[in-house]
Amino acid sequence: MKSKNSYTVDLSDQWYESLKQCCGSFTSTQIALWLVEAGLTKSTTTLPAVAAHVRAAMSPDKPDYFKASELIVIMRRSGSLAPVNFILAQLGCAAAVRESISSETLVRLSNHRKSLESELVMVTQKLSALNDEDHACDVPMQLFSQ
Repeated sequence: MKSKNSYTVDLSDQWYESLKQCCGSFTSTQIALWLVEAGLTKSTTTLPAVAAHVRAAMSPDKPDYFKASELIVIMRRSGSLAPVNFILAQLGCAAAVRESISSETLVRLSNHRKSLESELVMVTQKLSALNDEDHACDVPMQLFSQ
């Protein structure tokens, strides 16, 4: 069996520390429930089995890992970006920062949505009127006086 060099061991330790920062204040059952609710498990898999997967993926002594989709759900639900920030740091990138939307922006977006909804109603009515006009043309028309 190959022995791990100190760089690999250090990376592994840092990775599991980032998982601990992200998940440490939640139980494996809580995290398992997030994964089940997100539809990331087979319908036949029990909650205790998913919780066992979570515990194994959190342990450096077990050969189990989180899938990217699982990490996304976990980071969203926990509110922690520690795992992705660990990866970004290893790639020489700046840490991820959640974008916050100001209340003014939310109001502006809401008003814009209402405007678009009104415009959609108007366009739908115009299309309906055009459709009615098209059917009105089913009656033979006299183009020139005869």
